[in-house]
Amino acid sequence: MSERYEVVVTCFLREDTPSHVLEALRWHLGASAARPGGLEEEAHPYPFLEPDPGSPLPGGDYGVLRGEDHHAWGLFSRTCRHEDDLGQLDALLGLLAPYVAEPGYGGHVRAATADPSQPGAAPSLLTFADGAYVLAPAA
Repeated sequence: MSERYEVVVTCFLREDTPSHVLEALRWHLGASAARPGGLEEEAHPYPFLEPDPGSPLPGGDYGVLRGEDHHAWGLFSRTCRHEDDLGQLDALLGLLAPYVAEPGYGGHVRAATADPSQPGAAPSLLTFADGAYVLAPAA
């Protein structure tokens, strides 16, 4: 049986984040039906952050991009993804990382069915710094 993963991405994006990045995020979240121009179909084959109403995660999937305060854009997404889908995460994080406003914690990826008492069940932590990201097993 293949594994499913909880993928959480949370960060503030700078106020000057280019419109093409914001449009891509809206599409990834399922808030826009049209694929933005310039978004490579091979790297971004479908909306990765779009919440699934039938998600097996407790509390379900969720995703939002907010920019009301105009000092930064707030992104939060929690989705359940099949292990075969995780390759798309790299392209998405590469799109976001240069515009993250604050370095540090940016989310995690963990096996959705993992028993926390078992070795190797710890999530991989996502961190942002200096326009890049790192997704590494928790220490």
